[in-house]
Parts: sequence; C-alpha cells; structure tokens
Amino acid sequence: MAEVICGTKTVNYNQKRISWWNDTVKEKVQEKKRAWIRYNQSRTQQTKEEYHQKRNEANEIIKQAKADSCERFGKKIKRKPKKTDNKHQRSKRRSKTTNKEMLRAWKEHYSAKFKEEERIQSLHGGEREEEGNEVEDEEGMTEEEIGMEEVYEALRQ
Repeated sequence: MAEVICGTKTVNYNQKRISWWNDTVKEKVQEKKRAWIRYNQSRTQQTKEEYHQKRNEANEIIKQAKADSCERFGKKIKRKPKKTDNKHQRSKRRSKTTNKEMLRAWKEHYSAKFKEEERIQSLHGGEREEEGNEVEDEEGMTEEEIGMEEVYEALRQ
C-alpha cells in the first residue's frame, strides 16, 4: 500500500558517493588492512613497523585526495555573483540620504496626514487643538512642527 501511495526510488549502487575515494586510495587502504591483519597474527616488531608505514602512507594519500576533491569542488561552484535586486539598490540609495532629508520626508508625510485629519474634523464641526509649536520653513511659510511623541505614536499604530 505504501509503495502505491509514496512510490519507490531506484538507487544506483555503482555510483561513487565520496568524491575523494578513488582507486589509489582504495588500494592503499587495502594494503593497510592487510598489514594490520599480519600484525595482529604475528605481533612482531617488524610487522608493527610495516603496519605503521602502510597506515601513514594511506593517511597521506587520503589527505591529498580530500584536498584535491575540495579544490575541485571550489572551482566547480565558483561563478559570478548575481546582480542585486531592486530592493537592495533602493535600500542602498536610502542609506545615503542625510538626516535633514529624512526629517523633511517625515515632516511632509505627517503634515499631509494631519491636514487630512483637520479636513475631516472641520467637516464634523470640530477643530484640531493648536499646541503652539509652529516652525517657519525655508520658504517662509509657517507650519506646525511634528513632535517626537507624535512620530512614536504614529509608528506604534
């Protein structure tokens, strides 16, 4: 039943799974194993030294094969970086804005918002309370200054 629902997958057992494993490594590891078996059977100093020599050779071959494999893999995946998307470009442009530009943008945003609120209140017969903190801008026009508390309150919403 599970085979019908999930299906099956055929695995190719002839395919190498470890990229650094090759015929040279295989041969050296087999030599090391044979030397180990001889050492275990006789336990002489000569067979012990032979095993150590074969072990060290096998380890060196493995180390070199792994390094070569790692280098091939690095070359295989090395490619040109992708172009950045527009969002990233916009955020870079935004980060170049000065503090004055940012404050001016916030001021324009909240001024428009408060003007809309005043218009709605005047339609309902109410008036917005004047707080008395007006600022004259570069053009000589008087506008109400937006306080930090109002900015924080708007951000909370």
